[in-house]
Amino acid sequence: MIVMSSRPESSGATIVLTWNLRDFPAREMKKHGLRTQTPDAFLVDLCDLAPDLILASLANARRNLSKTRVSASDFINILKNQGLIQLSARIAGHLTAL
Repeated sequence: MIVMSSRPESSGATIVLTWNLRDFPAREMKKHGLRTQTPDAFLVDLCDLAPDLILASLANARRNLSKTRVSASDFINILKNQGLIQLSARIAGHLTAL
């Protein structure tokens, strides 16, 4: 379960999603039954569990870009530039699905 909360341990969450791993040491998180994960790693894990669903969601996100239409490869570059390096690499072979 993932919940956005200032006190994730009281909300039933098990994962704290953050780019800021430094301020959430694994040892401290474990004491509260939590673990930290970057958004990139989280999305890659989801991609492993449900690749078709993630690809469909990303294709929908690409279609919903409001300012301009971008190619699938440009969309992957946007994700990469936003720090989603592993996810970008994982989906690079699925351009037609995007």
